[in-house]
Amino acid sequence: MSTRFLDQDTISTCYDVLSDTNYKNGSELFTLLILKHAGLTTHDYLDLSSEIIKSKLLEATKQLSYLFVSDKYIKDKYNFINPLTMFEWGKKGKNPTESIQTWATARLINNVTGGGKQWKSIITSDPDNANLIKLKYNYLEFFKSTNEKISLEALSLWGVRFNEFEYEVPLSNIISNFYSYFDITEEEKSVLFSISHKIDIKYTNERVTSHFIRSLIGNHSEQPNWLEKYEEIEDIVPSISNSLIQFDNHNNLFEIGKSLNAEFLKSLLNQANQAILMGPPGTSKSFLAVQLSESFNVVKRLQFHPQYSYQDLIGGKILEQGNLVDKKGELIILIEDAMLEENKDKEYLLIIEEINRANVSQVFGEMIQLLDRGETLNLTFNDEEKEYQLPTNLKIVGTMNTTDRTVGRIDYAIKRRFYQIYCKPDI
Repeated sequence: MSTRFLDQDTISTCYDVLSDTNYKNGSELFTLLILKHAGLTTHDYLDLSSEIIKSKLLEATKQLSYLFVSDKYIKDKYNFINPLTMFEWGKKGKNPTESIQTWATARLINNVTGGGKQWKSIITSDPDNANLIKLKYNYLEFFKSTNEKISLEALSLWGVRFNEFEYEVPLSNIISNFYSYFDITEEEKSVLFSISHKIDIKYTNERVTSHFIRSLIGNHSEQPNWLEKYEEIEDIVPSISNSLIQFDNHNNLFEIGKSLNAEFLKSLLNQANQAILMGPPGTSKSFLAVQLSESFNVVKRLQFHPQYSYQDLIGGKILEQGNLVDKKGELIILIEDAMLEENKDKEYLLIIEEINRANVSQVFGEMIQLLDRGETLNLTFNDEEKEYQLPTNLKIVGTMNTTDRTVGRIDYAIKRRFYQIYCKPDI
């Protein structure tokens, strides 16, 4: 079956419903949803200074509000809209004018930690560190005071305006994915959202253009030629993985039967750089990884397990002859070897077996940003700071048993950075 997308009428209806909603606390609810995706709860402090958390904040902001498909325009101004304050687009001083990248990783944090009256009613901060926040136990009282609710159908569908689907997904599934993505509790469902059953969801074979989305919104008063400026741009989508953050595993998921082989996997890795082979036991995931390794010059094979740690993969302090010294982890050693001038023509492969059996976010730590490729990160070992990046001659393949319910799910920030290949049983 060909891929499916929401059609223009469905998206237009969602826009009309949202823009007709004069929701008093739209800015706060928009920010709350983004923070909840990043892990904000009433129990543990969320560290807003963490690069991993900032990455999650940007992901969720893009999903709800980015007005382009390609990341090429992520640093431009007027490139996103708060869907809960649609009616304020173009009003002077209303709706953010910074780029989505600046707003999600800086302005949002400043707004929340800056001590505004509304946020004092919603979150509490660590007395010694304003960047450590958690929800107050009665945070929903702030939203209850207005007696207003947001159309769950319109917001959920707006969130997948650019998404590619393998089949015509029922609205109930899209709403369920929305709940999961933003970690919505039962109480939040009843306080914040309403379901009208008035939106008729329709699908088409072609993705709606980002220009169509922007045309619904119109020019901003401070940017009168905004529509014309971006009218001719192409909605460039990478050939392997969609640049837009996805809600569920039906996106960026390539389903393979017995046609998958090491040669195909190698060609895919040349474009995607890293992939996860996922499926039930006995579907040749590890076998394929081993076959693939035969076409690489240097292969490192790791086995993740619940005790596997950041120190094992990246590095950390160990006691050696009475002194604390830094020990580099498996990935750092491999990166350093691959980056040597004499090894730049060699092809390196890292195989991570049972990648979902460890706490992957903790194991990768701040190195998660390097999975985007092209990013750099400074790390210090034994008082010597060095810049690291994932070199182009290093590919990563993970294997994942989808039927193992004894382990946790891979964090979304990690999972979206791997092209996912489903190895289905060959009956």
